[in-house]
Amino acid sequence: MHTSRLHARHLSGHPTVLNAELAEHIRNLAAAGFLCDRGDVKNLAYDYAMKNGITGFSQKKRNAGYYWLRGFICRHKDLVMKNAENLSAPRAMSMNRTQIQHWFNEYDRVVTRLGIKDVPSHLWNADETGCQNIHKADDVVGVVGRPSYNLTALEKGETSTALVVINAVGNAALPTIIHKGKYIGKDWRNGAPQDALVKVSDKGYINKELFVDFGKLFIAHLMREELLDGLPHLMLLDSHYAHLYNLQFLELMKDNNITVFTLPPHTSQWMQPLDHGIFSSFKQAWQQELKLFTCDTAGRKLDKRDFFGVFSPAWNKSVTVGNAQGAFRGTGLFPFNTGAIPDHAFALSTTTDRELLQENVLVSSEQQVDSSETSTGNPEAFSFGTDIIIDWSNATGSTVVTDLLSGNDIVVEWCTATETFAVPLELAGDDAADEAALSRVVNIEVLPVLQ
Repeated sequence: MHTSRLHARHLSGHPTVLNAELAEHIRNLAAAGFLCDRGDVKNLAYDYAMKNGITGFSQKKRNAGYYWLRGFICRHKDLVMKNAENLSAPRAMSMNRTQIQHWFNEYDRVVTRLGIKDVPSHLWNADETGCQNIHKADDVVGVVGRPSYNLTALEKGETSTALVVINAVGNAALPTIIHKGKYIGKDWRNGAPQDALVKVSDKGYINKELFVDFGKLFIAHLMREELLDGLPHLMLLDSHYAHLYNLQFLELMKDNNITVFTLPPHTSQWMQPLDHGIFSSFKQAWQQELKLFTCDTAGRKLDKRDFFGVFSPAWNKSVTVGNAQGAFRGTGLFPFNTGAIPDHAFALSTTTDRELLQENVLVSSEQQVDSSETSTGNPEAFSFGTDIIIDWSNATGSTVVTDLLSGNDIVVEWCTATETFAVPLELAGDDAADEAALSRVVNIEVLPVLQ
């Protein structure tokens, strides 16, 4: 008892400046993507103490103790023990302020040219999220010394995909649900909204054919809502191969006056409205409804015939007008606001030593890109990160464009093109048939993106 009292006095007696300096160091490390666990903090505290001539920590263990760490966390309210999420270096590097600013500039140019910058009903975002059929428990209150088990039907669940599309005014088209299987069961639409689409694929994931089916459902939604009013629409998509390496889908969008515009690679957590404001809410609601189903059925497996009994309440709770509007507002896409992305979103990009974009990355063709033209008109080509963006508003025929950042040649044949498209210099799919059908690329394998 006497030792504990001495230990407590010793812990509280450490100079405030030591605590403040250490706390600031931990914050700086976290901002740069280098997180400290309990052991790291206790070792840093010992090192700080030794450097400043402060005694009291264990010389044998050469670190601070458990009670010191608990007191340290209590003294600094902005520091807390929490689970960390992994973030790859490419994703961290992609949230580069210069690159994101240039993307916003291009987005502003496109929506202004289309005349829909201030028309939120014509700005759309579509993407998929997974729905696993077993409940995952959060932190629970358990009994000390006894294990806590969460009752589930199976050890490993099966995932279905929900394809969601929203616009900036808060409207959402009915979802497309993709189950794993070969055939659609006759009772799989039980409880489904009238116009929801239910499909199957080998693994329950999206593919190019199913994305075309979604495109047709989306067009039907626009017709039903009387939104095919002569004004163009803009569809924001990430760079998944089923979205963009998909000639039939791109032609369907073009035929209905819908411009496809891609989000920067590896930035969806900050730049995509659905990721920013809808999917996290939906995941939480899905788990809540799945927990209720598990309890009501004494642990029965969520069959596909019961799917909409869980999905529909979760959908109604999360895919709301307020959430959709907040998602576009929070990403700065509507109202247009390049300052909507918080400063800490760019912090991790400063930790990489990879070469980032130059300040004048978006420049005219004679400055950045060499072109050998067999076309009428003069295409305007820009280097944009790993992409080449070409404006074909004044060009027809074929053109060879060389990206001076990579040295790769791209041959483009698009005789009737009047829009802009980007060619990311990274392989997103290996479908040679589609690549040949597009007839836009030779010499290198790339993913064409048509706007």
